[in-house]
Amino acid sequence: MIFLNCELSAIGFLPRTRVSQFKKLGINTVKDLITAFPYRYSDTSEVIDISTLKKQGRSTATLLCRVLDIKSSVIRHNLSVQNILLADFTDSLIVKSFNQHYLINSVSKDEKYYIQLDRRTFKNGRESFVIRSMEKHKEQGQLHLGIIAPVYRLTAGLSIKAYRTILKKVLNQLVHSGELENLFSNEFYKEFDISVNDLVQLHFPEDISKLDSAVRKFAGLEIATLYLKSKNMKSKTKSSSQNQVLISRKPDRKLLSPVEFENLIEKKLTFDQFCITQEIFSKLKNNEEINFLIQGDVGSGKSLIAYYSLLLFALAGYDTVLLCPTSILVDQHFMNLVNYSSGLPVKIFKVSSDGKFDNSYQPGSNIFVGTTSVLFRKFRNISLVVIDEQQKFGVVQREYLNINTDCQKNVVEMTATPIPRTLVKSIFEDIEVKTIKSIPFGKRDIKTYFVSRDKIQRLLSWCKEQLSINFSNKIIWVVPSIENEKVSNLNNEVKLLQQILEEFGIVTLTGRMTPEKKSKAVTEFKENRSRILLSTSIIEIGIDIPDANIIVISSPQMFGLSQLHQMRGRVGRSGQKSYCYLLEREILNESQKEKLKFFCQNSDGLVIAEKDLELRGPGDLFGTRQIGLPDLKIANYTDLAQVRLSIDLAKRLTKNKTEKVLEFLESSLFS
Repeated sequence: MIFLNCELSAIGFLPRTRVSQFKKLGINTVKDLITAFPYRYSDTSEVIDISTLKKQGRSTATLLCRVLDIKSSVIRHNLSVQNILLADFTDSLIVKSFNQHYLINSVSKDEKYYIQLDRRTFKNGRESFVIRSMEKHKEQGQLHLGIIAPVYRLTAGLSIKAYRTILKKVLNQLVHSGELENLFSNEFYKEFDISVNDLVQLHFPEDISKLDSAVRKFAGLEIATLYLKSKNMKSKTKSSSQNQVLISRKPDRKLLSPVEFENLIEKKLTFDQFCITQEIFSKLKNNEEINFLIQGDVGSGKSLIAYYSLLLFALAGYDTVLLCPTSILVDQHFMNLVNYSSGLPVKIFKVSSDGKFDNSYQPGSNIFVGTTSVLFRKFRNISLVVIDEQQKFGVVQREYLNINTDCQKNVVEMTATPIPRTLVKSIFEDIEVKTIKSIPFGKRDIKTYFVSRDKIQRLLSWCKEQLSINFSNKIIWVVPSIENEKVSNLNNEVKLLQQILEEFGIVTLTGRMTPEKKSKAVTEFKENRSRILLSTSIIEIGIDIPDANIIVISSPQMFGLSQLHQMRGRVGRSGQKSYCYLLEREILNESQKEKLKFFCQNSDGLVIAEKDLELRGPGDLFGTRQIGLPDLKIANYTDLAQVRLSIDLAKRLTKNKTEKVLEFLESSLFS
């Protein structure tokens, strides 16, 4: 008998070599094997006769016919040709195969075969049909041809035919064991209308409609399982957090209201800014957990919400952390917080790259600002963590603060364009997504254009004209690399700009520079001593130069949509007329052109994020990958309607049923 938890090594008909090959694919048990679903299907179910093939002139086709004769001959060294005479009730046809002499002994004359053919034109101009694959006709059904055949990921030595044959045998024995029938009798499976036949259809579908139905059911089940796993993990986290220290707000501390914050910074908050700060104020006042993801386009004012949150908690007697992706952004936030907290009983600490800061630190009413160096400090009473540009931090980095603090934390994450993983995570976990739609007065749209390779000189001349007519105009010029010769790089771009724009001053900024040199370069650009900033993608975040109004992104295909959106947001921050140029430097393929065309036509951060989800995938929900193919077996995160429907169903099924949820997760095919 074969059961779900059986190790493949315990299956008698599987030799050790096959077991080792499956192990390389991460398949160790029967459950692993049946849930390693096909990544695509090869549809050869349309079978035509020889007469139709000759009339239609198809380039590829599948036939069902008899083999009347087969001959093999050697053309030259290492090249043999096999001529096979086929016939059906309509006509006959001679087809070829090359270097497959074994067919002489393996193909039985006068027997029926499914044969997949390709029409091929040879150097002498003659056309002939060449065999791509063939399978003997079986009354009990086909595995490879004349059907919708599954295609799986393989490894060296394991052919697709061997894979299908083994899977079919294992699946048949598993079905006969009755274990699947018992498993699918669970109410969770019943709600998704899943049967044993649906699993069979996923691997060996009878037709497209049954395959689509099975895929939809199992995709819904997988999404629901992931949701329940996430909820279970969160429940465990809450349980463990009960042992953490929660520093109570000192009764004599008055909370900073949003109106008082406006007076403090001498600025009026936009409607959305005020609503979000008021909600944060209310949650702290009522001792409610804060887990916010604040999204808003570049320049929408997310930083003010961060400053308010930090000052609110610090004035209430808590320690807080502001986590930044770059040292430039650390300097910027540190200076702003120092200015805004002047005269208040709050201390602002800038954490250096080695994790050190002023040793005058005393617990309570502190704000720590730093890059990843903050992660390696052992804090005892951090109650609020604000993460700026959260998409720049990997899962491991973001979770590291859970290890290095003894306190229950509130979290505010901010992003201009949520990367795919964040979009997905916001669906599964209890993150409250807050969107800033209202834009500060004076903010304007940025015109975005694609510039082809043959118009580089025209663009340079236009840039020179803009710098000449207005002293306040500034240009940010971005390259994807410092020295990679395959794309536009900083070294070559310096030479290009110096030819026409040297008189206006060119300063460079890269991630390899020391924090002091980075700060010096940004200051030189801000003070107009150099009016062109040539930078790598470090410019993407952490630089606030209100009067910069032109950005040129060289080799834009090298950047993701999220990166492009961030970089475009570096200009037009004071409401002046601004431009973003995507400069083609290498020949682009059609998909790259389509991506850049989409970017030129869209400025909405959420729309761009959803497109990024479609193009790049959401990353591993429970792992450390930030982008790339999702770690899913059959579901698709881009089908947001299916995702939400599955989650709603899971919520309804599991309400007040903790034990049944755990029981389901233990036995689920996707656990």
